[in-house]
Amino acid sequence: MTALTKPLRRLLVATLTLVAALAVIVLPQSPASAWARIPGGCESPTTAVKWSDQTGGGNYGSPAHAAIASWEATSTPLSFQLVGDGTHHLAVNKTNFGADDEYAGIIYTSVGTRLPTCSGTGAPWPVKITAFLNTAYTDGYPAQGKQSVYAHEIGHFLGLGHTGVGPCVSYPLMLSGYATRYGSCGIYAPRSDDINGINGIY
Repeated sequence: MTALTKPLRRLLVATLTLVAALAVIVLPQSPASAWARIPGGCESPTTAVKWSDQTGGGNYGSPAHAAIASWEATSTPLSFQLVGDGTHHLAVNKTNFGADDEYAGIIYTSVGTRLPTCSGTGAPWPVKITAFLNTAYTDGYPAQGKQSVYAHEIGHFLGLGHTGVGPCVSYPLMLSGYATRYGSCGIYAPRSDDINGINGIY
């Protein structure tokens, strides 16, 4: 009886160990840990963000305001105040960078440099940031498509980098690539992973 019990016990332990190992391999990454910081680690200097609308209104003003509102509606410490006196931390704008520029949206500093370096991860942007839409692409986008790009670029200003755990139901706003993010998945506002990221940063 004892001779039979030990092999069975060993087999049971081996089976349970194998099942546990397979669970680690097969189970997806927790959405709470999927978000990433932007390269360089910069972030907004404050959660009370002052922003400036430099779009000139028209077909770009409403999507820009909707993008800001989508971030303000999240369960995070963020708040946004529209200002016109030059005291802003973030501006939203549009320009034609041409089709040679592969991006529908981009963040620039007020001195025209992409992604300036910070003094370290968690440090504020050293200068004012402008979230641009490249009209060479975005003139053909619907309003929610423009909102998707603005909201994505605002996420970069807030400190979030590109990430994505699919399929559509779990993709974040910070997924790189308009064609999948909005074109296929219809994402135009922050989702749970993006919110987790902001709460992780601030």
